[in-house]
Amino acid sequence: AAWMEVKDASGMVTAVKVYETSKETCEPSHPAGTLLTDGKSYVKVAVTDGYLHLTSLQLPGKKRMPVADLLRGFSFEGLEIVK
Repeated sequence: AAWMEVKDASGMVTAVKVYETSKETCEPSHPAGTLLTDGKSYVKVAVTDGYLHLTSLQLPGKKRMPVADLLRGFSFEGLEIVK
């Protein structure tokens, strides 16, 4: 597993374990490191040559789960990846 840290507008940082991803190769329309979500079914991160789709994640103290399940109780909207 890999991990990342995300920060909300108040500065609170949350560590997220990343277990599964898939890659979409294309010309991204967002700067690398931008976190994107529809709030219901996907979370993806812009990278230099496309997007990295996060498909299985784990929050601190929670079990590993598919992104669609995680998004039912946790919102990635407004969060940014800590660099």
